Amino acid sequence: MKYVAPILFAIALIPAFVSAQTPSIQDVINSAVSLTVTPSTPGPNQNVIAVLQSSSIDLDTSIITWKLNGKTEHSGQGSKSFNFTSGPVGSQTTVSAVIAESGGGSLTESATISPAEVDLMWEGEGYIPPFYEGRAMWAHEGQITLFAVPHVLNANGTPINPNTLIYKWIQNDTVLGDSSGAGKNSLVLNDTILSLPQAIEVDVLTSGNVTVATQSINLAPSDPQLLVYEDNPLYGVLFNREAGSQFNALSKEFSFTALPLFFSAVGRNSNNLSYNWEAGGATSGTGSKVTYSTPDAGTGSAEVSVSINSSTFVTQSATRNFLVQFGNQASTF
Repeated sequence: MKYVAPILFAIALIPAFVSAQTPSIQDVINSAVSLTVTPSTPGPNQNVIAVLQSSSIDLDTSIITWKLNGKTEHSGQGSKSFNFTSGPVGSQTTVSAVIAESGGGSLTESATISPAEVDLMWEGEGYIPPFYEGRAMWAHEGQITLFAVPHVLNANGTPINPNTLIYKWIQNDTVLGDSSGAGKNSLVLNDTILSLPQAIEVDVLTSGNVTVATQSINLAPSDPQLLVYEDNPLYGVLFNREAGSQFNALSKEFSFTALPLFFSAVGRNSNNLSYNWEAGGATSGTGSKVTYSTPDAGTGSAEVSVSINSSTFVTQSATRNFLVQFGNQASTF
């Protein structure tokens, strides 16, 4: 008899174990019905589509009623999808689908969205002159910085501190683990000599690891540029007027200053930049500034060319050509 008690004890445990692990019929049905929304992280006032799928229920013969925040918006047989517009940033919208089967019985599937958005801005690190209207572009072999500016509100409508959010940076479908994390709302990239286009995406997640906003952008490095301005002995560089394709020389002597745009340099006279000026096919200067004098008599024109190259980055170069008119051919602006 001393072996009977252990056997009975083991038998008594089996029904209890099976009962705890066996899902109910309703659980099985619910697990076979899914409600998905697209996009999964909608922005504010954006079109959203909700779709029902099931492997256990004939949705085509079922009456499906769609509700937004409990209010019936649409009902019909086989209505497996529903379009609606998300609310403003920070709002919550619950979309529900009530499925009534033709044979009786019903179940409800719901999803809640809270619109948020993130602005993705960028700026190249290349040189731009004073008073330049615009941002520095991303030049070949140059550096670019991207900034994520999230607009995420909590349930009380208060903006969430951007430093507490998690930023996941993705470059060409590859997650940049070292650049991602809490508070890492900026990303610095360096172009290679290949200068290939880049697809950049940033996902913004809450501390609970829930994605609330996504933004992406396609970028490609571009050629640096070269601007030429008159360098007036009295007023200095006339930044308000670029030389253009033709310059009219109204004085006996005049000077030009070349300004590199978007080159990886600290200034126009950076040690890694070299200049070459040519007038009429002959070299006339090797610095950022050059001075010319018109002939003592007569009128005419001369073709002026200036090129700039970087000794550090072989793909950074630019050339400008323009015509200088002098003498009686020169006209006032």
